[in-house]
Amino acid sequence: MTFDSMLKYGFDKVMDDVQLLVTRLRAREESVDVLRQQLCKLQAQLQSMQQRKKQFWSLMNFVNVSPNQPKGPLIICLAAENKQLEQLRIENKTLRSSLDEHQTALDMIMTKYRGQISKLMRTYQVEHFVHSVMSPDNNENQHLKSTYPDLTVVDTHSVNSTD
Repeated sequence: MTFDSMLKYGFDKVMDDVQLLVTRLRAREESVDVLRQQLCKLQAQLQSMQQRKKQFWSLMNFVNVSPNQPKGPLIICLAAENKQLEQLRIENKTLRSSLDEHQTALDMIMTKYRGQISKLMRTYQVEHFVHSVMSPDNNENQHLKSTYPDLTVVDTHSVNSTD
């Protein structure tokens, strides 16, 4: 074994090891990302649970502090909120139906618009075709003119011969 082949073998071995290490590093990085995502989810759940716990304890304190106080104002507030929620639901339903109607009208308008544009494009294509056929620069017309005598010349000959 020569020195160059040993260097090449050593270099290839090092490169293979580096690729293996990079692959392992990427795999670990992906697993760390997955763990981090799971940790974030757990943290959000924990915060949510702590918030519910605080709300529960504040409600329990409210109930324990004022057992003899009337709950009338609280009930009135809740009833007003429920009424507002119901009004918002009705308004939301009305807005959705209005949106559906507008969407239907817009679809109909766009269908008609597309039809008109398509008709316009077909008309343009026909006009372009007719213009290209009738154009004096058209090779076919030049061929016809060279093959057949000009009709105006024929007409003047016929007029002159009748005189």
